[in-house]
Order: sequence, then structure tokens, then C-alpha cells
Amino acid sequence: MKSAEIVKLRDRHIIALDTQMENLLREHDAKVFNLNEEHIIEANKMIKDFEQAQDFLRKQIANQQKLLEEAALKYINRESREDDVKKIAELEEDIKRRKRKAHTLMEELEYCKLELSNREANFNKIFNKHPLVGVMQSVGTFGNNNRKSTAGVGFQNRKNSCQIGTWHLKQL
Repeated sequence: MKSAEIVKLRDRHIIALDTQMENLLREHDAKVFNLNEEHIIEANKMIKDFEQAQDFLRKQIANQQKLLEEAALKYINRESREDDVKKIAELEEDIKRRKRKAHTLMEELEYCKLELSNREANFNKIFNKHPLVGVMQSVGTFGNNNRKSTAGVGFQNRKNSCQIGTWHLKQL
């Protein structure tokens, strides 16, 4: 009996062990399935939260970009500082002063050119514009005539000529 009882007990324990093993496997599979479901739900929730955070950050970036553009526009269209306005006025006045001075100098240069031209014309008119060229003319010959050559400066009565030493200048 003992061996029949042992075999029965062993069979019961094997059946109980198999049943318990099946129950544990079912429980394990159910837990794994539940964990997978929870993981999927949690991952989807995290993805949704991440997308919401990205949307929020995109909106923040767009708002900040808009604020930056408004600030840049406000900076460009800002009123001038008093110091800048004064400096600009000073520089504009300096430019006007320099232009007036340049204009005055140009007028003075033109006047000087005209004056020089006028003086040159008057000089040429008074002193003749044809140059005088020296012509050697012997006053006397050596030995033949008893005439002495004139030494020094002397003027003859001829028109536009003068005698300097033994040189006789004539207008060409």
C-alpha cells in the first residue's frame, strides 16, 4: 500500500504541481500582458505629453520671435536721442560751412585766373607780345673809319629798337 499510496501521492503532487505551474504561467502571462498594456499606455501618454510640450515650446518660440521682431521694429523706429540729433545738426552745419568755403575758394580761384589773364593781356598790350631778339650790328669797322663805337647804353630814335653797348635789338 505504501507504494500505491506513494504513487498516488506523487501523481497528485505532479498534477497539483502542473496545475500550480499552469496557474503561475497564466498569472505570469496576465501580468506580462498587463505590464505591456501599461507600458503602451504610459508610452503613448509620454508621447502625447512630449508632443504637447513641443507644441507649447513652438508656440513660445513663435511668441518670442514675434516679440523680437516687434522690439527690432520699435528699435528701428525709435525716436532719436537728443545727443544724436545735436551731433547730426553739427555735422550738417559743418558740411554747409565747408561747401560755402569751397564755393568761395572756387570763386576766388576763378577771379585769380581772370586777373592773371587780364594782367597778361595788359602786359602784352603794353610791352608788345613779340619778343625782342638781339641782332649784332657792327657800329664801326676796325681801322677804316675814324668812328668810335658807342660803348654803354644808348637809345636810337628808331621805332621799337634800342642799342645796348654794341648790341642792337630790333623788334621782329
